[in-house]
Amino acid sequence: MREGLRVLLFLLLLFSFNVATAQPSDVISSVSTEKVYANQPAKITAELYQSATVAQILLFYKAFGSSEFLSSEMLIVGNTASTIISADNVSVPFIEYYFNIIMKDGKEEIYPAGAPFNANPFQLIVEEKYEPSLYEEIIFLSPLSSEKISPTGFFLSVSIYRASLAVNRSATKVFLDETEITDKVLISDDIIILPPENYTAELPIGKHIVKVILFDTTGIEHYTSSLMFEVVSAELADDQRKKDYGYNVNLAGESRHENLKNAKYSFNRFTANLSGNYGAFYSNLLLYATSEEKPGLQPQNRFLINLGSDWLKLSYGDNYPKFPSLIMDGKRLRGFSGNLMLGSFNLQASYGEINRPVEGNLLQTFSRADAKLGTNIIEIDSAKYGQPFGQVMLATYKRQIFAVRPYFGAGETFQLGFSYLHSKDDMNSVEFGARPKENVVLGTDLFIGIDEQRMMLRGQAAFSLMNNDISTGQLSDKLIDSLFGTGKSFGGDPEQIKTLRDIAGKFITVNQFISPLNPLEFPTLAAEAMFSMNYFGNYLRATYLYRGNDFMSFGQNFTRNDIQGINIYDRLGIIQNRVFLSLGYERLSDNLQKTKITTTTFENFDASISLFLRINFPNLTIGYSKYSSKNDLSPTDPESIKRMSYIDDITNRLSFTSSYDFVLGIRHKAMLSVLTSAREDNSLSNSDGNYTSVILNLQNQWDRSLTTFFNPSINLSRISNKNFDYYSISVGGRYRLLDDKLELTGMLNPTFGDFQRLVVETIAQYFILKNFSVNLYSRYIINQKPIKDETTIGLSTKFEL
Repeated sequence: MREGLRVLLFLLLLFSFNVATAQPSDVISSVSTEKVYANQPAKITAELYQSATVAQILLFYKAFGSSEFLSSEMLIVGNTASTIISADNVSVPFIEYYFNIIMKDGKEEIYPAGAPFNANPFQLIVEEKYEPSLYEEIIFLSPLSSEKISPTGFFLSVSIYRASLAVNRSATKVFLDETEITDKVLISDDIIILPPENYTAELPIGKHIVKVILFDTTGIEHYTSSLMFEVVSAELADDQRKKDYGYNVNLAGESRHENLKNAKYSFNRFTANLSGNYGAFYSNLLLYATSEEKPGLQPQNRFLINLGSDWLKLSYGDNYPKFPSLIMDGKRLRGFSGNLMLGSFNLQASYGEINRPVEGNLLQTFSRADAKLGTNIIEIDSAKYGQPFGQVMLATYKRQIFAVRPYFGAGETFQLGFSYLHSKDDMNSVEFGARPKENVVLGTDLFIGIDEQRMMLRGQAAFSLMNNDISTGQLSDKLIDSLFGTGKSFGGDPEQIKTLRDIAGKFITVNQFISPLNPLEFPTLAAEAMFSMNYFGNYLRATYLYRGNDFMSFGQNFTRNDIQGINIYDRLGIIQNRVFLSLGYERLSDNLQKTKITTTTFENFDASISLFLRINFPNLTIGYSKYSSKNDLSPTDPESIKRMSYIDDITNRLSFTSSYDFVLGIRHKAMLSVLTSAREDNSLSNSDGNYTSVILNLQNQWDRSLTTFFNPSINLSRISNKNFDYYSISVGGRYRLLDDKLELTGMLNPTFGDFQRLVVETIAQYFILKNFSVNLYSRYIINQKPIKDETTIGLSTKFEL
């Protein structure tokens, strides 16, 4: 009877609301992250409504105080896309990010729509990792922070050795999940212990908080500290202790049918993730196979084999090698990657395919006399097709890449590296291709760390050669004499060009399509230098960057070129690193090679304050940013008016984010985010814009069986005097019954206003065994007419060992 009432409560709560939260995306349904700490990798995961029409998803992100968005290609497995932001780009107080979704038909979608200029990107709050220091008066010896223990494995041991002489140690109070257990602990000098015989109850599975409060001799609260740990099943806790040998098997299968706006798709998917370790060695196999695999698309199937230890890492399959950022970072490669780490000498290398060949189509043939000019008009086999020219849908060449980096030093106090990258289109891989390309990048990088890395110097530089059409082969002496020299098309000394061709030709095809033709102007040079100091709770970093307008590396998805300038970032941690004040200033300018009619200056200022008090108080982050762009043209200049090339705009952005985990009858997790920005465009286009978003996420843990959530949001925008406002509320929950064998999840997600849609999702997961489950999933989307409604139904199984 009681269980039936709970199911009724769950269903009433779920279906009594007629509005729910949603963002205007046809692809991404939700974004999730784990707790993110400074100088540690941050994983971002996007759940997709559907992936049948998606070719690629790029995550663009930037650190606080910077205007440059870096990019990383996301790994798409089923209806989940994920990527990891490297630790170097994760700093307090937040990271801003947005998604670029590339569809299989070539169309693109930005999420959030309009980001980053006409809408606010998402924000990911970054906290400083809490470490006990000499200033901490309470140090938890057991359990450790975030430690996983069994229900009967709770043992409390706390040191108050560093507590002030003003503390009355006998007045200390101890709480476990808001329940005082002071009468059960023993306080002996500077140690607090909870003997097992004094606390025999089994702790329920889940996260718990232990809190210790110190009082001074007048009875006033002097100091408080708390720690979170997690109780897991006895079997899982025992697995955590087995470090010498272990393995894990995770198998999943799915059959799915999607009825989308313009088409219907049915497919089957299989995922296998096998991992193991023996001593210091580890291995991992990831396999993803889908019926969506087609020769006319880039690979949909994925596989990856990892082998490694403390001194050697080997990968084969679909991997994302990380070289210095100017060389290769965030690019998917199907092939081999390895890293030999011997300390004084190390070697990193990658080789494989970044584009597989996809054949084009012949649309129309032409005689030589009738051939038109066009980027998709190419020469074809006249013996085969009857005419020498054809209009085609251009193919994608097979593109392979090789990168190698020998480097010296382990990176604790010193490291010096040299990088070489070569990438080339295979002209014989397709029939209907045009303008095959080739790319070479040479680079070096340096790291010096002083005083346990409290002072650091980092730098990297790279020089690229790019050939935009290698189909004609190397330049001949005769062609060089006709193209270069006084009064010729390109100028320059023909003999110097021949010498450069002979040197560079050993690495790349040299012809009239190569860049740079004049390397003395450094158009393909890129360099960065960064110096940082971290003393007395103050972290100061200064960066200089330079990127020529033609710098290119095929190891990157996106690089902002034709830019130079400085970036300064300062972060001050006070009150034992519980309050952070952050400032950032950046000034950049373009037109380095004077190839434009004007130079634009980009100036950015950022400021924020973050509070992570950790004890019975919400985490707070308040940020302000000012972005401005201005070129040196006059708004009244006739040429400026004709070209609409005058730039003068300022964007002011204010953000407020707060999260709080608290107990009020039951356990709650709350997060409130408010972002507002105003853009003043003084150019002739007058594209003023205002954008405001308010998002509240509230999760309620009624008991171990029932969890509910309530997430309202408001999104208001006005661009060029046009409003686009929508509102949404997401409400739903998860309920476990039948001794946790059945888990029901449901959500209502309507959006209304200028964007209207209703999303209904249901999931029923049944555990046949503890490690084997069957999952039935459904989604129904009611779109605003005349757009067709959409349905998705899926059945999946999962096995873990």
